[in-house]
Amino acid sequence: MCVASTIVEIIEELNPSFKTLDEAERLEYYNSLTDKQRYKINITTLKRIGKGQNKILCYEPDRMDSNQKLLEYKNILEFDQEGRELHKQHQLKYIKTHPISEEISNEERLVLEKSFKSVQLDLPGEWFRFIENDKLVYSEIQSLRAYLRDTIDDTLEDLIAEYLSIDLPENMDDNDTISISLPNVSSSNIQESVRAEVAQYELNELPTVVNQLLDGKCLFNKGFRLDDFEDLDEPFSLFIFCELNSAKSVTFENFVEDFKKIEQPREILDEISQKFQEKVEKDLRAIISRVRYR
Repeated sequence: MCVASTIVEIIEELNPSFKTLDEAERLEYYNSLTDKQRYKINITTLKRIGKGQNKILCYEPDRMDSNQKLLEYKNILEFDQEGRELHKQHQLKYIKTHPISEEISNEERLVLEKSFKSVQLDLPGEWFRFIENDKLVYSEIQSLRAYLRDTIDDTLEDLIAEYLSIDLPENMDDNDTISISLPNVSSSNIQESVRAEVAQYELNELPTVVNQLLDGKCLFNKGFRLDDFEDLDEPFSLFIFCELNSAKSVTFENFVEDFKKIEQPREILDEISQKFQEKVEKDLRAIISRVRYR
């Protein structure tokens, strides 16, 4: 039984009149539930159809069908490799159906095609739920590379604003451009050039930066767990896998216990993040200066 049908079944047990509602009324009813009511429904769902010792289920929209075979994956790495292949096929289809002049530049196309050939842990951030100590935990599993990469975008926007001496508007969309007055310079062209070079930097140099940080700490087969249990109705844990070997070490059958064997202190992650931030900011400044003064 899938997640959606299980949730409907549980709600009908709690409120038999739910069966008589049409689709719009069901959605309205579900949206009116309190956090505690949703928590009860969600943990009951895991207890009924969750997999392994922790009754874990994937809630990533594009991977929900993987729940049927969750225990068939040898480890997290195999799950990631399948997701990587699905993403590759989706992107290849997108590339074939979109001319260079539409939505995707030639630089972006080359970066995508080259990224398909790289061999490294992907795990961009997959959503899961599981039970630990009889409590529901909302979680995300992510590679260290993806975790660190998430910090690049904010740093890049700040540096673009700094180097162009402008203030970025709040809630700026990735596709937005900024109007500034510089002689013979187009702000949008600068941003496009910078983003293209940063994409190449992420693909060609970022893995080396991360590997050097991991090598210094011997962390290639390790991981980190970041917990946020302040909201008792929505306890959350982020599981960070450093590289391929760490993802090989953890199974869905014994997810929490397996991860404990590779878990490292938060202080080490903070140290890595700080060094990464310093290195990337230095590199991004060099990229922006190079593009700006061509």
